[in-house]
Amino acid sequence: MRPFTIDDVVFAAQAGCVLEASVDKPGNVGPSHDFTDTKYEDFLLSGIAMGSAVRRAVEFGMLYKPGKSGLGRLIRSAVEESARRHRGRNTNLGMTLLMTPLSASAGIAIGSGDFSRKALRSGVSRVINGSTPEDTVELYTAIASAHAEVGKSRSFDVNDPKSRQKILENKMNLQDIFNVSKWDSVARELVTEMEVTFTLGLPALEEEFEKTGSFRSSVMRCFMEILARVPDTLIERKNNHETAIEVSNEARAILEKGLKTRDISAFDAKLCCEGNRYNPGTTADLTASSIMAAGLEGLFIR
Repeated sequence: MRPFTIDDVVFAAQAGCVLEASVDKPGNVGPSHDFTDTKYEDFLLSGIAMGSAVRRAVEFGMLYKPGKSGLGRLIRSAVEESARRHRGRNTNLGMTLLMTPLSASAGIAIGSGDFSRKALRSGVSRVINGSTPEDTVELYTAIASAHAEVGKSRSFDVNDPKSRQKILENKMNLQDIFNVSKWDSVARELVTEMEVTFTLGLPALEEEFEKTGSFRSSVMRCFMEILARVPDTLIERKNNHETAIEVSNEARAILEKGLKTRDISAFDAKLCCEGNRYNPGTTADLTASSIMAAGLEGLFIR
């Protein structure tokens, strides 16, 4: 990776949110497709609003010490600041969960001078492992305030105050709670050093942008590559695992045929046939984090 500054990280995060939303991907909100309760403009506004929280996360990483609380509060403030800037429902909780640790890791990279991809990935693991139970409680507050559609385990529910008490009593940090929830792709991403972002999404962006020089086709390719190989857990929560697998299989077939516009349009129509029930929202989050990683590498700079 090239060296980057705090401003570069803020720009990369905002670009991740805005570019992801600005491509009409199957089943997602985009320039030509709104949901009844959330519009394209809401995604743009919330993505821009991420900037100040990302900056604080980078500064947190530059001074990072294991066992120091703060990451959870940063996630919460990013969610709340974004929500104040638009009138839609949850737009970027998943992106925030991914981008805040990545921003803190970028801060560690700036502080150490090691801008390698390996260091950036290990930095995410470092801040998650070094978090505190108080961070986990802040995370739960952030999720609850976003009114997002999230699952729950047998032992923990973000909307149950007893779960927060249990977290503190059992001294569960973010690593612990994400491990409990790693059936969800975003949680799993944060206990695998962002495996999908760096080994699937980012390479797809790099390859497509090198070939076409197009932002739109690169983002579409990234999204479809992830959806084809990682069943979307938002679709699973709204339906079932089998449905999520079916959607991934169809995305894979479209990829194999060369991402033809006709096939993508038909796929979009199918996913949008019942409101946002088949919205691949988790895939969109992973696409945004992949774009942010690409931005840190200077991929889109000519």
